[in-house]
Amino acid sequence: MTELEERLRRFAEEGARQAHPPGVAAAVRRGRLRRRRLVGAAALTLAALLGVGLGMQDLLRPSSIQPVAPGPSPTVPPTRCVRGVCVGINDPLPSLPAFEPVPGRVIAHGTQPGYRWRLVVRRKKLPDNQWEVASIFQHDDVYSPGADLVTLEPVTLSLLTPSEEYPVVSGIVTDRAAHVRLWLERDGRVLAPVEVRVIDGGPGFPENFFVAFVSQGSVLRDVLLVDRRGQPICHQQLTKRSALGADSASKADRCF
Repeated sequence: MTELEERLRRFAEEGARQAHPPGVAAAVRRGRLRRRRLVGAAALTLAALLGVGLGMQDLLRPSSIQPVAPGPSPTVPPTRCVRGVCVGINDPLPSLPAFEPVPGRVIAHGTQPGYRWRLVVRRKKLPDNQWEVASIFQHDDVYSPGADLVTLEPVTLSLLTPSEEYPVVSGIVTDRAAHVRLWLERDGRVLAPVEVRVIDGGPGFPENFFVAFVSQGSVLRDVLLVDRRGQPICHQQLTKRSALGADSASKADRCF
């Protein structure tokens, strides 16, 4: 019986060892270690994410936001405009049309901002042995030939007053005149006098001429012709109120 019991005990222990092999316990221990490593990695990942989130909060705080310096504003190249066409300051100007041909002789020409101008004059003998003188002021930004001023010889003063289309005063004066002095108003305010030198008509024209550019919207009020010695030849008041003093006006006769 003792030997039989011993055999049965060994069989029982062998069966127990086969039911719980050593590898199962090792696998259980390895599983526990793997779960611990996964939990640690998850904790580290969570901590890293929390740190990044806190860092972004610091960056988004108003005190930590750095203002972006504004970039330079786009620069507009300088331009110049002629007759409504604007080009670069270094580009060639558009071609301007030629003046409309008119009979006569060009005695004065020049440029104003945005346009060219010229003064053309001519003489014509009339049937009664009188002569007429015509002056035509042209500029190439409006319809030519422009205003045509015709007067008979001899003349002391004959002029064209400024208008919205022609902010210029031009006229024919006696050959004794050396300067023309003009008084103008704009919006009821008297402007500073404008004085221009008389243009010599040259051979064939006993009268001389003048051209005066005035401010837009101005109205001519008084004209004074002055000779080469600075003495007044005549004074013409175009309104009831004169910008000249009484003494100056009394030294000259009326021009018309």
